[in-house]
Amino acid sequence: MAFAAFRRCSLSLPGSEESYPWGEVAWKVGDRTFAFASRDCQRISVKATADRGLELEALPHIEAAATSGRVAWLTVNAHNALTLDSALELIRESYSLVVQDLPEEDRSALLI
Repeated sequence: MAFAAFRRCSLSLPGSEESYPWGEVAWKVGDRTFAFASRDCQRISVKATADRGLELEALPHIEAAATSGRVAWLTVNAHNALTLDSALELIRESYSLVVQDLPEEDRSALLI
């Protein structure tokens, strides 16, 4: 099941936590969300830079969720093994993007 893989991947990242802010499951590092999904579907939303978001939107299993300045939210449809692997890689990219914006002391505490 895609959701179980999303959860496993997200919670394996240093300092990540799970929360439930909008009736969906969100994964955060510090106080910043890097991914969210509904438990009953094979879709996950992740952050990307605006440029990376434009590049990824060309793929058939990825669509724009929202863009704000330099950050884009993308929704990834993980309906088979290949697209699930893509989603898991994008979770890790999203996490890295969010960690870059954390204060230095918070990044240091993650030991990454």
